[in-house]
Amino acid sequence: MEIRQDFIPTSNRNRPGTRMNARFITVHETANRRNGANARMHAAYVKNPSTSVSWHYTVDDEQIIYQHLPTNEIGWHAGDGGTGQGNRESIGIEICVNSDGQFAKAREHAITLIRFLMGAHQIPIDRVVPHQHWTGKNCPATLLKDWSTFIGQVRQAQEVDLIVRPDVGGEQIGATILRRGSKGNAVRQLQQDLLKLGEVLPRFGADGDFGAETESAVRSFQQKQGIAVDGIVGEQTFKALERALAALEEQPAPPPVPPPTSGGGTERRTLRNTTPMMRGDDVRVVQRATGATADGIFGPATEQRVRTFQRAQGLTADGIVGPKTWTAIDNPKPAQPATPKYTRLLTLRSPNMRGEDVRAVQRKIGVTADGIFGPNTERAVRDFQRKERIAVDGKVGPVTWGRLFS
Repeated sequence: MEIRQDFIPTSNRNRPGTRMNARFITVHETANRRNGANARMHAAYVKNPSTSVSWHYTVDDEQIIYQHLPTNEIGWHAGDGGTGQGNRESIGIEICVNSDGQFAKAREHAITLIRFLMGAHQIPIDRVVPHQHWTGKNCPATLLKDWSTFIGQVRQAQEVDLIVRPDVGGEQIGATILRRGSKGNAVRQLQQDLLKLGEVLPRFGADGDFGAETESAVRSFQQKQGIAVDGIVGEQTFKALERALAALEEQPAPPPVPPPTSGGGTERRTLRNTTPMMRGDDVRVVQRATGATADGIFGPATEQRVRTFQRAQGLTADGIVGPKTWTAIDNPKPAQPATPKYTRLLTLRSPNMRGEDVRAVQRKIGVTADGIFGPNTERAVRDFQRKERIAVDGKVGPVTWGRLFS
């Protein structure tokens, strides 16, 4: 599916242009059952200068979602006035109910869009609300009959990467756009490519989440390539990535590496993060020993793993694989399991808390260890607290931490 941006003109009265920080998603139905009352028709309707209402997206049973307003601008869709939270803090989505369309398919597309927006704007599931939430209006009339089922489907849906076709002076330009807030496999592939090309993602690595760290790496890459530096990955940056990766592949392969020796044999070369990056089977040996991705390329991610390995082995953590590090790789000291130390209260908030302590908690409670304290993590913490018969608040304080790691 794709999002086609077809923005309301800034001169229209239904596009006030007031900035907002989206904290909710409000779900509507168009209530227009006439044949042909699909997303495209509503895109034309909302651009009419005489139209007084506005919202951000319209979905129907087709593969195109129309976007009418940027998500950092308010719209007139919630019916709670110029100061109401619904208009001031929520992204409005209209689902088409035209008689010649398939509502079940439109519902599926709405779920996909909601999951995409939840990830992009860090909006938790309990802030996905019906229009009724703001004014009591019976909207979305069809979904309200089984709203809990609908929300359950949103909760269980997988995040997908949507293609965004930007609105540039009324001209639609087709390209996949990745920017801060994007999530999914396309972001993870971007991050892996950036690491291969020597960019640095020291905190989160290739986690599939386009945050400030990834944006900084993109800007660094763009600057080196002599292209527009905006931290957004569009057609120009994708092409630059392709060229850079192709050039990397064309670099001559390193000479054959002799097999590891335990003394008296050929000395192995010293490995480090250089430009161009070192490659070979000896790099793979290091990567397998340190838990890095075994792609045979010594880049920033491998250097970071080497530093961690060196610390664990009591060596100078310089990220360079010299004779002492090779010896430790051949004969590593047994790893001593360490109990993580409690350093801070972990709780659900906006923006989400992140870090290795979150990841450690997630591994203990059996949820995806992405290092982000979101609604799923909070629910799992509550379940753990119930089982342990301690205060159930969804927060990881000293007591809950102690029970987790005792």
